[in-house]
Amino acid sequence: MKRWIVLVVMVFVIAIGSFILGLYIPEEKTSSIVSIKSCDINQDSVLREINNLRDKDVVVAGDITEFAQQRAIEVSSNFSHDGFDGSADRLGYKLTGENLATGYCYTEELINSWLNSPTHKEVMLDSRYDYIGIEFYKNVVVTIYGDSQ
Repeated sequence: MKRWIVLVVMVFVIAIGSFILGLYIPEEKTSSIVSIKSCDINQDSVLREINNLRDKDVVVAGDITEFAQQRAIEVSSNFSHDGFDGSADRLGYKLTGENLATGYCYTEELINSWLNSPTHKEVMLDSRYDYIGIEFYKNVVVTIYGDSQ
């Protein structure tokens, strides 16, 4: 019985000592944490890839970007194009378009998903658009396009 008590105390002392000395080895990170850190998606990469596909480049516009940020927050709780109607009037553009996506970590995957959807592809490549706003919120990506005012 005394041996068990001594053994338990020794294991406890070794464990505490290792932790204090920095020898504690944390549990292996989950794959979701690792994948989040390795994501490459950002505003610059999305803009670059969209412009690589278009006949003429779109330019980031502050007013559209602000609206895209609001939309990203809205869409994160209700993933839908509902609420986008009338955005051209609210923004002061004659024509606007919107692409939404959720759950993408890599720019190439995001752009390919839009290219594989006829309506998203049409919006993304429409030469009438001169301006874009790109925003992210949680796992949602929003791009909003506008024509020359």
